[in-house]
Amino acid sequence: MHGDWKRTLSLACEQQVESEANYAAGRLLFLQDVFRGHLNDSKLDFEHIKRLGKIFGNTITSTLWRAVEASESQVFGMVSQHPNHAMSDEPFRYFVRSRRFVEAFPHVTAQNFFIAIKKFCYGSRGPIGKGEVLLFDERAGQHIFFAEVFFNSHEALTLGVYCNAKPVAVSFTDSNLSKLD
Repeated sequence: MHGDWKRTLSLACEQQVESEANYAAGRLLFLQDVFRGHLNDSKLDFEHIKRLGKIFGNTITSTLWRAVEASESQVFGMVSQHPNHAMSDEPFRYFVRSRRFVEAFPHVTAQNFFIAIKKFCYGSRGPIGKGEVLLFDERAGQHIFFAEVFFNSHEALTLGVYCNAKPVAVSFTDSNLSKLD
């Protein structure tokens, strides 16, 4: 229908078409309310994503996408090339974010995460890395996400789950204390 999609569709158009198709397929394949019940039964990580994929008979990639979209927490998912072996200027295909993530971090892009995860990704297949990623919200508040990256030999799948806000260090000096009086 689209011909050679790498030549005829812009990345934005491809993502919109894919998003609409995934939404419709997800409603059918994942039995939305049943899936949400299973999703909330356990901590969200790649092991849970794999279990859900087996329960619902879907790939890890589609299960990751659906889990992020259905999550009530601040989470993100990314489908990309291997972080250490990217072959193009746009190494990521999809950046999926939960509703709460978009509300809290509307300015964050896939590029921000792709650069961050390169620092802790090693290996060539299966789980290739995990670590903390620091994000800033619109008011310069610092937030820590725990990210896991899984490479299925075709694409790197990244799952990022909100951990907590990073406390801001405040030092009090004699001059600061005198201003408080």
